[in-house]
Amino acid sequence: MSFQWFTSVNYLPATYTVVAGEDVVADGSLPKETTLVVKAVDSVSGAAVTDFCVTAGEALPDPVCGDADGAATLSVPAIALQFDVEASDAGYYQSKRRVSATPVADQVTVVTVPLVQGGKVAVDVHARETGSAVEEACFQLKAIGSPTTFGNGCTGENGLATAFQAVTPGTYEVFIQAPGTYGHQWVGKKGGTGDQKAAARVVVEPGKTTQAPKVLLDRAGTITGVVTGADGNPMPRLNVAYKAIENFGSGESNGVFTDESGRYSIGHLGPYAWPLLFSPDVATGYPDQWSGNTGNRFQAVRTPVTAGGSSTYDITLTKTSTLRGKVLPGDSWFRLLAFNAATGDLVGYYQGEKASYEIALAGGQQVKLQWDYYGADTTPAWYADGKKIGIPVSGVKKLNLTH
Repeated sequence: MSFQWFTSVNYLPATYTVVAGEDVVADGSLPKETTLVVKAVDSVSGAAVTDFCVTAGEALPDPVCGDADGAATLSVPAIALQFDVEASDAGYYQSKRRVSATPVADQVTVVTVPLVQGGKVAVDVHARETGSAVEEACFQLKAIGSPTTFGNGCTGENGLATAFQAVTPGTYEVFIQAPGTYGHQWVGKKGGTGDQKAAARVVVEPGKTTQAPKVLLDRAGTITGVVTGADGNPMPRLNVAYKAIENFGSGESNGVFTDESGRYSIGHLGPYAWPLLFSPDVATGYPDQWSGNTGNRFQAVRTPVTAGGSSTYDITLTKTSTLRGKVLPGDSWFRLLAFNAATGDLVGYYQGEKASYEIALAGGQQVKLQWDYYGADTTPAWYADGKKIGIPVSGVKKLNLTH
């Protein structure tokens, strides 16, 4: 048999094989210090990048930054380790995480790390009624078809802000977290919207800052309602959100929880039509579902909001479909994440150590599965390269997975 010993949180594990009747010594002594030179270069041109620093946790207590030639010289243990190359927020390069290297004792080990040049987005936020600049309006960028939000920033007194981190070139939508009495919004071409599908598309290019459409904030309104289960009983402690879950475990950040009577109230919404996402605890057996009992945000019922007013949306949750199967070889902890194939939103998950899984899903949608399987490979991967899986309107879809 074999086991792994981690000498530090940033060192790669050393593996020792134990044979019956024999002793194995793992004394834990630290290896000899040696020199590691990290060079950062442009991923396309190969030109040196000078504005970066290297961090490696316990192996490197203090960051070491690049010099005029784009090289950072580190004194580290002669052992396999991992480090991060942190690009400056002032530029357009993106940081590189978990770079592996094995410095050799009594030698200078050189590792060249290509950095991808991203782009940034700038916003200009004003109040629609007065035309005055709005301070402390914060924005997020969301890539088309992705559940994850990226670089953000907040406006100053002049209503202007630029994302403080570069993002991968591509097409994004912009969400504004509005301050004070103003309402949140997805930025549209000529004003706000509550429907992400109707948001303006902002194209980000390498090495450039793209100006988003001018943001006009309106006075906020509220949506209230009651959430009940199929049996008619109230659903307490359920998250109600005004936009999709950003990533695994972040559901509560975009909304509120129902009280013991199943009641909720979401304020700070711009006066537009909003879809709502209802996320019960997995133990209830109910799937995440958008208003209208659908797993597809594009098909959700949208509730109009009026400035300074309150709208009502009640919902009875449904249990319709289940994705179920076995994971082979089934000898390790794993997590399965289900994403709606049309929107890219996270709509369900399973995590555990069993050789089988079960995910409650709203029926009538197509999903893609992504898994983390902790064994020989810990890299998240798409099942069947992102193949779409049809979920029946009701009943069970069986799907066995082989790692």
